Amino acid sequence: MNESQFDHKDTFTFPKLNDRSRISRLLMVNDSIIQRKKHNHGTNSWKYDGILKIHLVALKLHGQALFEYHLRKSLYEHLHRDHLENLEDLFKILTSTSFAKVALDSADVFNGIIQDNSYIEYLIQSSDKGLAMSQFGQYVSALDLQDSEIIPRWTDNISRLFAQLFDTLRVEDINPFIRELDRQVHSHRFSLTEARNKKRFEELELHFGKGQPVQEPVHEPAQLRQLHAYQKYVVDSFLLNERLPSFIEKRHDMLRFLEDSVSAPNFNYAMLQSIGNMSAFRQVLEQAWGGSYRPFDAKIPHLNYEVSELKSGPGLYCWNQELCLPRAESTSLHKLLLVNYFLSREFFKSMGIRSKNVHTYPDICTKFGTMGGDYYNYLVVKHVEHYFQGESADSIIALLQDRQFMAIICSFSELLYHPIESDHYTSSMEQHVTNNYYNLRYSSQSFRQYIGSISHQNPSLVDSWVEKIVTSLYNHEGDVDTKIRHLTHFIEQRFEMIASD
Repeated sequence: MNESQFDHKDTFTFPKLNDRSRISRLLMVNDSIIQRKKHNHGTNSWKYDGILKIHLVALKLHGQALFEYHLRKSLYEHLHRDHLENLEDLFKILTSTSFAKVALDSADVFNGIIQDNSYIEYLIQSSDKGLAMSQFGQYVSALDLQDSEIIPRWTDNISRLFAQLFDTLRVEDINPFIRELDRQVHSHRFSLTEARNKKRFEELELHFGKGQPVQEPVHEPAQLRQLHAYQKYVVDSFLLNERLPSFIEKRHDMLRFLEDSVSAPNFNYAMLQSIGNMSAFRQVLEQAWGGSYRPFDAKIPHLNYEVSELKSGPGLYCWNQELCLPRAESTSLHKLLLVNYFLSREFFKSMGIRSKNVHTYPDICTKFGTMGGDYYNYLVVKHVEHYFQGESADSIIALLQDRQFMAIICSFSELLYHPIESDHYTSSMEQHVTNNYYNLRYSSQSFRQYIGSISHQNPSLVDSWVEKIVTSLYNHEGDVDTKIRHLTHFIEQRFEMIASD
């Protein structure tokens, strides 16, 4: 996103509460840390005041509804009708838990308004994942009590800003802009999470350091790259049972936590020792994050369509049939994952599937697509770094992880373009893939979902498949620079052929 698009940083800053009276601070006590019933031998502590909790919950719900109402109203008023299709994307970002965290920190809620160390400690120790949204709703209500025009004024300003930005962007640049905005909002480092992680790292160092020599922080780039790639795959598999919004939110928080774990070398060493051993790595993750792994258990009924036969084209470049994707067992889950996410909602609706959870099928495609992409990326890193080093490894990893290479594999394995025996699906796919952008988006999503399905059934099949791709390249004629130059030319030329078909 261009710097010029962020000249209005003050507009993104949430209003600050000027009323610091006792009643105002009481209204800011987070409802998530108050219990409804008295415990601890009938203590009268505010932490067990059920009446207070009822009022705070009502305040939270009022604030959330008030914010959503004025935000949607302002977006409708200011966005040009040509941009209304982007309204829901903006609304989703600005009502997300991630944005609530951005807003609370920008308003200095935890350090400036409630200056009570013991209370802040309760918040840090709280395991309630809805804490930020609860606090945001209460904060909006407190602002509204201070001045009923604050929220309408803020939503009006933010909507005007987006309207102005959209008017200066080309049509094809609006979706990338929104994706970048979403990325930046999700990348915010929430103050309470940072404080909680600091305490957690101290505890983990004591746990993993017992009876062990003190480990030095890991600085080796190859080790760190493989660790970070494997972490994403394990975290994805750990969260598959979560609803999609929770999957996205928890995945972000867990990966940020693991990314910051360089300050806990003993914990990092335990993770490094567990790379490639899913069971051991999950145990380390359970100890670090809490909770326990639960296998994916969504109930998927019989899907009444046939899977197309897996085919492959003639040998390409240095590969004979190595590019042909491994076969998967035709389970109900696999049949579901053959349907590309971008076509899934309309297709499952057209199928007339009678299942109370059919609305979650596109979300399942998204989650398994994320896991499949992360597992493939890890395997590319793992096998490329075994055969190549330094900048050569960097270049080959980037080429094999590129969406153009995924599109080539999709073209080679016809299953991904015609995954099921359905004229309706084939017609929908042809209508969707109208240019290079949609071709890359569609094929990379299909590829990731297919890898996600096979990795769920038998990860070793994907492992050996990626290894064959890398070893064939390694054994191909020429020195390393020649291999990279030829591979680059092959991918560019082959994708041009696919795009022109």
